[in-house]
Amino acid sequence: YFSSQTSTPPQTEFVSKKVLCDNLHKIFGEFITLEKIQNTIEYLFNNRIIRKSIISKDTDETINKLLDHDYIYLTLKGSRLLSMFANDSVLLEIYREDIRRNYEKRSECYKSSFELITEGERNTLFDDLIDLVKEIYYSEDDYQNHIADFEILSFYKLDFPISQKLLIGVEKSLLRSQNIDSEAKKMLSHKITELRAMIAKRIQEVNKFI
Repeated sequence: YFSSQTSTPPQTEFVSKKVLCDNLHKIFGEFITLEKIQNTIEYLFNNRIIRKSIISKDTDETINKLLDHDYIYLTLKGSRLLSMFANDSVLLEIYREDIRRNYEKRSECYKSSFELITEGERNTLFDDLIDLVKEIYYSEDDYQNHIADFEILSFYKLDFPISQKLLIGVEKSLLRSQNIDSEAKKMLSHKITELRAMIAKRIQEVNKFI
């Protein structure tokens, strides 16, 4: 959301808490309550991923509180976390263990990333990461299909889809990996290529309406 269409650094883009929450609710309202969105913004603020702009006039009582009229920006910490998704799969591997999913018969995927790596099942880990990115892509697609306001859709489009960034990170880690046999790496690369093509096609479709 904080991405700029100009050369302005992301951390200098400001938006009020209320406007951000309202716009996010227009995107995710059918899936997530406004209260949960507000709690998420508070969590990001408390962990210094977003902070208040100096535009906000604070007193001793309000300096550590985030009010609706306060303007906020993405910190350098937040910007680096976002860029990490496209640098490699490390952050996604960590998040993978905190996401509730239906694995059906794939019981090996209940294991942590560390367990899979130490057991020599790195190919299973990458396979699951690609499937996770696909699940995230399908969720993003559902969100976009429920956005009726094209102005709001244009904001969301700036970083759509996050699954594209995640896939780039997974592919980079796969290419760097030395402990996967060539056949497994070929199969995983094919899955990445198919998913990348699916995402690219969806991006083209969305661009026609904005």
